Amino acid sequence: LSDTTSQLLSFTKKGKGGKFTYAVKRSEEKASIYIEREDGDLRFNDDNKSAKIKLALNTEPIWDVDLDVGAAKLDFDLSKFKVKKLDLDGGATSCEIKLGDKYEKTYVNIDAGASEIIIKVPSTSGCDLNLSTVLSGRTISGFEKVDHGHYRTDNFDSAQNKIFITVDAAVSSYTITRY
Repeated sequence: LSDTTSQLLSFTKKGKGGKFTYAVKRSEEKASIYIEREDGDLRFNDDNKSAKIKLALNTEPIWDVDLDVGAAKLDFDLSKFKVKKLDLDGGATSCEIKLGDKYEKTYVNIDAGASEIIIKVPSTSGCDLNLSTVLSGRTISGFEKVDHGHYRTDNFDSAQNKIFITVDAAVSSYTITRY
């Protein structure tokens, strides 16, 4: 996910790694987008190649993103979008997320096991980071320690936009940096 579109969503898939469906359900004030892999279609043999999904989103809506992924590699550049909430529940996931400064308060919750997680936070936003980890390696750049497992950027109080990140990870590697 990195591109923008004038439509609400643009979705393309390449490769033989399963069939995917997506649906948009609209109400008066809200649209919900569901993207799912159809059950029973993924085969592990020489003929199967991984699927690559490319998403583009419209920059106008305020986005709540809820990701429930298993063995996957995610590369989400959300820097162009107004993100209010991002929830990631992942297992055996390699995930790189670049957040932006387009919304006044962004909440990120990550629950992961056996994952590699990279989060990039804009230097223009203040960031509050809470970590609860077991058997995990971490690299945190641009944050000051407040308490055990609690970190903040030096501009947290003065920044116009704020990002609140909570990470609950086991047997994972995570890197959180500023750009």
